Amino acid sequence: MIWIKNISFYIVIAFLLNALSIWIQSPFLSKFLHDNVISVLIYLLAINTATTGIVLTKLKELSGINSNFDFSASYKELKTALWEQIFLIGVSLLVLILKDSTIIKAKFEYHDFLFDTVITAIFINGLDTLRDTSKAIFLIIKKK
Repeated sequence: MIWIKNISFYIVIAFLLNALSIWIQSPFLSKFLHDNVISVLIYLLAINTATTGIVLTKLKELSGINSNFDFSASYKELKTALWEQIFLIGVSLLVLILKDSTIIKAKFEYHDFLFDTVITAIFINGLDTLRDTSKAIFLIIKKK
């Protein structure tokens, strides 16, 4: 249920950002994401992978100190987050291919807005995943 709430939130924010961009006649967001979203998502994946490594190391250390700690759900969640990011990189690639399709442009009047909204939502998801992983690092540091 939380997953659906998050996706809905990303789509609503992306919709509003793209509507604002159209309203103020600024192509910046669309152009930036079209040109850079794959690279940015790969960079975020690299950062999150390194950060996840640090979190997993600390969790393993804590479970070695006290065998009562069961971090299997945490391990699973971190792994799922990394796979989700890889999946979204693939979806971004597909959406960008479809966005530039002359066939789709000819048949669907609002294709740019729709595809820009999807790409923006994926970008926001990537940033939120980075925020969430970074939050785990700060919790670990605070506990020391």
